[in-house]
Amino acid sequence: MKTNNETLQEFFKLSSEKPWGKLVAIRCQVKDISQWRDSEPIMTDRMRDVVNTENWQDLQSKDFAMGNSSNSPFFMFKVSKIYESVKEIGVKTPVHLHHVPRDGELSVHPSNNKIEVLSEFFPEMKITCLYHDYDYLSKYWEDRLTGWYHTHAWGEVTTAAQYLELFGLDQDETELEIGYEHVTKIINSKDHVWGKVKPRGNDWKYIDITQHPDDELLNNSLFLTVSDRFHRNKMSLESVRMGDILTPQADGSYEYCGKIFNV
Repeated sequence: MKTNNETLQEFFKLSSEKPWGKLVAIRCQVKDISQWRDSEPIMTDRMRDVVNTENWQDLQSKDFAMGNSSNSPFFMFKVSKIYESVKEIGVKTPVHLHHVPRDGELSVHPSNNKIEVLSEFFPEMKITCLYHDYDYLSKYWEDRLTGWYHTHAWGEVTTAAQYLELFGLDQDETELEIGYEHVTKIINSKDHVWGKVKPRGNDWKYIDITQHPDDELLNNSLFLTVSDRFHRNKMSLESVRMGDILTPQADGSYEYCGKIFNV
């Protein structure tokens, strides 16, 4: 099994030999990208789900550590852990943003929970975002978000060392799992690729790649992403009660992560 450093070395070597565009790191404030968080009032909806659960205050985070964000208790526990981490040490890993051509949107996988926390509690904070700028999309599928990041400070990421530095990691780090795949394979063979790269197919849902089957810019296009279990591990190893992070107030509201919510 390849190490993360070997995977990154391979990705950047392939990107140099068969260009597809560039991977860029962007510096901005949270409020500059908050419009791309979930458009629904997800925080209060999840609280409502939880407090309508029998004995909700005694729910333990360790019992939900293997869940996912579609589960409201998991979401509330994980968001709380992310909040605590950001409050204590700041944002130590980039937010991932992705162009959804013809939809006028940017998606934020696998940073969906992180963008909720940052937008809700730390809108003024400065952060780094990672973004794939595909020459294929610029050539054939240009829209109002093509090159959106040029209004912010940005730089191209071209080496494994630069990439790992964005996460505060060294080349032997095992805390994250890093992988990549060709975009055409993600779209055409989604059942045979790593689950963490599959969302790229949804990002390109309005793109008809059959129009340009021989274009090198398309066939060279790669998608690099990460998976980490840091906050899941915290949920398991440092278990907390739901009643200790979500507390009812006299007026019927709830305090959560230092903020009052009307549910």
